[in-house]
Amino acid sequence: MAPGRKSFSGPGGPDVAAFTADLDVNESLVWTNATTIESMQRSQPLQVAWTGGTAGSQVVIIGTSSSGFTSFPVESATFQCLAEPQAGSFTVPREVLNEMIPSPAATPVPTGSLGVGTATVSSARLPGFDQTFVGYTDITSKSVRVF
Repeated sequence: MAPGRKSFSGPGGPDVAAFTADLDVNESLVWTNATTIESMQRSQPLQVAWTGGTAGSQVVIIGTSSSGFTSFPVESATFQCLAEPQAGSFTVPREVLNEMIPSPAATPVPTGSLGVGTATVSSARLPGFDQTFVGYTDITSKSVRVF
């Protein structure tokens, strides 16, 4: 989505009144060390780095892993960390990564993913609701093995 102010509206229905909301979509950031990360090592911290981003938005770092389809039920884990864009990097703690599900050795494809991007949220007014928000997330992700 191109940067700039976006307006959203809906006609409403039986349970929600008509509404409008505005959201400022910021420039995308660039995940600068994406090509050097091929795996998430559960026993050590993981640093992600970026350039860009806009003050007032958040950098989102999301990791997922699963046991794949080699056993049932399938187990999965997810983490999400937030950072300020001007920080330029964030280290996911070992204690967080240690909770991820290891990729099965017998699976030829990675069963984890890592994503880095930006999120912008703005409040909106919808009659009859105490709080409402609109948001936009722009994330670049890649498959990784989890060891």
